[in-house]
Amino acid sequence: QDLKDKEVLLKEVHHRVKNNLQLIASIMKMQSRAAESEETKSTLSSLQRRVNSLAMLHRTLYTAPDTSTVDTAELIEAVVRDVSLLLPDGVRAIDSDIDSVLLYPDQAVPLSMILAEALTNAVKYAGGADEMDPKIAVSLKKEGTETVRVIVENSRGAKTANLSTLDAATGLGTRLMAAFVEQLDATYTVEESADSYTLTLTFQQKDFEPEAA
Repeated sequence: QDLKDKEVLLKEVHHRVKNNLQLIASIMKMQSRAAESEETKSTLSSLQRRVNSLAMLHRTLYTAPDTSTVDTAELIEAVVRDVSLLLPDGVRAIDSDIDSVLLYPDQAVPLSMILAEALTNAVKYAGGADEMDPKIAVSLKKEGTETVRVIVENSRGAKTANLSTLDAATGLGTRLMAAFVEQLDATYTVEESADSYTLTLTFQQKDFEPEAA
């Protein structure tokens, strides 16, 4: 009974944190609509998106049977749905191929934030060659017993997405991604060609590690 009570309490904590984060995101959205400067609108919109990413993580935790781990399939699909709201004309959808991998929050948080930044960049710079529409894809695959590989790819070309509603090029996203990659203890590579841009992230699935007293 004591264990059941603690699980109920933990779900309630995640639920309330999610609600509070969504409230903050809603306030940012209202402030963005009232702002006159395009730079201010862009800054608030990017902050709102990042807060929403954290809210989705807590939603996944309180709806999961196991409140201590996050299913990457559910989490990443939520991130994809959120970023899909930014899709400009010409990009029909973000293709996703995600394995179900259970991660503890210490890894799920930086992973969700990395993907939010990477997919937003993919939307920002996606282009299509000739008459082809821009394409964006994300995959997460379990390799062996512990290795997880994530790939985010977007096409490039003359037919480029409209950047007017997206983040200004402040470099904050790049710095955040570097910090989250370090937190995840991952390695990542970037491959560029004339018609594609591919980011590959690799990390080891870890067990829960309590903080030192």
